[in-house]
Amino acid sequence: MIPIYLEFQAFGPYAARQQVDFAALAAAGLFLIQGETGAGKTAILDAMTYALYGKSSGGGRGEFAAMRCQHAPPELPTEVRFTFSAGGGVYRFERRLRLRRKRNGDVEYLPGQDAFYRTETGDFAPFFENPKLKNVEEKACELIGLGYDQFRQVVVLPQGQFERLLVASSEDKEKILTTLFGAGQWDAAAQLLAEEVNGRRRSLDSLREQLGALLSTHQCDSMEALVQKQLEAEAALQQAGRAFASLAARVDAAEQALAAGRALDAEFARLEEAQKSAAALMSPEQAAAQEERRRLLGCRALAMRLAAWETQQSAAEAAANRVQACAARAETLRAQGEQLRARQDALRSQLERQRLDAARLPAAQAQAQAWAALGQQERALGALRAEMMDRRGALDALARRERDCARRSRDTLDRYLQALSGELAAQLAEGAPCPVCGSTYHPAPARPARDGATREQVAAANRALAEAQKAYVKASAELDSLCADEGKQREALDAAGGYDPAAHAQADAACQALAKAAQALPQTERDLADAAQACTRQEAQLQAAAEALRQAQEACARAEAAAQTLARQIEEADPAGEGRRTLAGHPLTEAEFAALEGALRRYEAALASAQETIRVQTDKLSGAVRPDMALLESDAHRLAEQKLRDNAALAVRADACKRFAADQKKLEKQQAAYDAQRAAYDADLAFVRLLRGTNGVSLQRYVLGVTLSAVTREANRLLEHVHDGRYQIYRTLETAGGVRKAGLELEVLDRQTGGRRPVASLSGGEKFLVALALSIGLSAVTQAQSGGTRLGAIFIDEGFGTLDSASLGDALGVLAAIRRTRGMVGVISHVGMLRESIGAGIIVKKGRQGSSLEVRL
Repeated sequence: MIPIYLEFQAFGPYAARQQVDFAALAAAGLFLIQGETGAGKTAILDAMTYALYGKSSGGGRGEFAAMRCQHAPPELPTEVRFTFSAGGGVYRFERRLRLRRKRNGDVEYLPGQDAFYRTETGDFAPFFENPKLKNVEEKACELIGLGYDQFRQVVVLPQGQFERLLVASSEDKEKILTTLFGAGQWDAAAQLLAEEVNGRRRSLDSLREQLGALLSTHQCDSMEALVQKQLEAEAALQQAGRAFASLAARVDAAEQALAAGRALDAEFARLEEAQKSAAALMSPEQAAAQEERRRLLGCRALAMRLAAWETQQSAAEAAANRVQACAARAETLRAQGEQLRARQDALRSQLERQRLDAARLPAAQAQAQAWAALGQQERALGALRAEMMDRRGALDALARRERDCARRSRDTLDRYLQALSGELAAQLAEGAPCPVCGSTYHPAPARPARDGATREQVAAANRALAEAQKAYVKASAELDSLCADEGKQREALDAAGGYDPAAHAQADAACQALAKAAQALPQTERDLADAAQACTRQEAQLQAAAEALRQAQEACARAEAAAQTLARQIEEADPAGEGRRTLAGHPLTEAEFAALEGALRRYEAALASAQETIRVQTDKLSGAVRPDMALLESDAHRLAEQKLRDNAALAVRADACKRFAADQKKLEKQQAAYDAQRAAYDADLAFVRLLRGTNGVSLQRYVLGVTLSAVTREANRLLEHVHDGRYQIYRTLETAGGVRKAGLELEVLDRQTGGRRPVASLSGGEKFLVALALSIGLSAVTQAQSGGTRLGAIFIDEGFGTLDSASLGDALGVLAAIRRTRGMVGVISHVGMLRESIGAGIIVKKGRQGSSLEVRL
């Protein structure tokens, strides 16, 4: 991760927008962030960490809203924007606070955040449509390869945090290193494996309980007792099988006797059913009913002629109705023809009037266009006058701007001369000649200006004045040109006679009326053509209606003649009317006559079948006796139930024998599985105790110890530049609070004495330098273990004030070594020696209206 650009406003002590070009500072490599105490040096680092993670660099300044500048006006939003490169791409992260006024008058600031990436065209595109706090922080971790805590230990070394890792207890070191390097996975792995082993122990206990429960179901306390019960059950099963075979033979004999009895009883039942059917069919009621069916069937031909006569009568009435309907339609069509011819005459008259109006339209359009042109000239003249008024207002504003620029130019020159006088006065000495007047006597030298101006500021003020004067002259010339154009246009409009809105409206109304008539002309022509076609169609329809009336009259005559013929035939067939009276009491259709005929035939067939069955069954059962079915069924049922009971008991015995054998095999298999699982469980339990450090150092602490050794190696490379390499730092294997706490203590090798001693024995300056080297070593190792993340910058916040001049020189050597590996090193300090040694940097100036930044290269 390499910083490129940082800008912020209304943030911390900064009210106005501030900008830091890290790309320009990267050329110097090592740069200093300096300023008064409380001016806002650390706020620069806070701006970066808030933009990326939404938290401060020191971790103790609260939410983003707490960083809003108190000097900023309420309407000015708080914004932080950080641009950096990582992994070959360029990205920009933003945080902001927007003002929202409530209905009760109170105000609140709503937070917002976003993340962008630079496209191939050079523009920035957002990662998210609706970015959330979690989305932006996770994207920062993904791109940089570091979480918030890692970023603070790797890129931003916060104020007062150098000695945290150096002097921390063994337990605190374990917490710090676990967070930075994600070493909690080792403890989590050991815990997961322990839970798995505990689960297997519970599984073994459950398996042992199952073995006991299975023996208890057979009321046995050992495998030998179970085998003895199995042998006894098999002997009882064989004896029960022999008794069941004898009973089965008796059941078969009873079932055969029952089947023969059922067959003979069915024959007797068939004879009884036939006798009952014949008696019912030969009853007096049935005989009378069949005679009535025969009498009705004799009138079948007469009924068909009567039905045909009724059909023809209905046809004759329908034909007469059709004649009336056709006559009414013909009369209606004649009336419609007269209406269509009247409409055709009216359309011809309307067409003549519309043709006359269309001929007058061109003259009316020309007059309306002439008035429209005059109206356009009138509106153009009004717009030109309005623009002249606007230009006069703008000219007044430019005049005021010219006066303001002239005043600022004079003020800037005065402040520059005061500052120059102050500088010259500071160089004066009694007896030495003045470089301006040459006098050796200086009674009242000028004092240094508190807010003096520079030569560049004077030049800038003069340039602003020249630009204001140039803009004023240009605007004045443009206004004069507009005045001339306005006079010419006014003269041209007066020469044309002026513009009359009422006459223009009257001409437009006449033109619209004539145009409407001209537009309606084609429609009227089409309507006239349609009316002619409608007359033609109506005449054709009238002819068709006359033809339909003639055909209806002929059909009516034919139907009446057919009805009269059928009436004569009916009279001839039934002169006495007896058949018609019979049918009048029983009006039957052809389908009903067919049903009567079918019923008569079925009756005769059923009677013949019953009489034949009686004859056959009497011959078949001659000399036979009907069996006692209740006795036969009782014997067969009793033996069958006994067979079912004995079969169920036999199945129970067989099932018990099978269960004895199956449970014996299951017990043998489960016992073997239990023995094998128990051996594996004992081995895994020993391994889990080793990982968790039950009897020694845990796996997590061992890994952290190796990591801490790598950190101390990196730190010792930097300590070669401190006090001629006097101090080296090492990890000791001594315990701190028990065996499980061993491996994370630190001690210092002093090469002057040749002995090792605790880090707490170092002086304040020595402790700072050693802690700085350890923090840089921790940063290097974290970078190496962060998936290959390349970090091109590091920022160190304060702490140099406790060093003497020699130690400051050593610290500069350490910073130079960091610069060779990191590329960009930013140091926050107010120590004077650092300002003299480090040329490039950022100067933080503290003012009454908020702080400001100045980048010095």
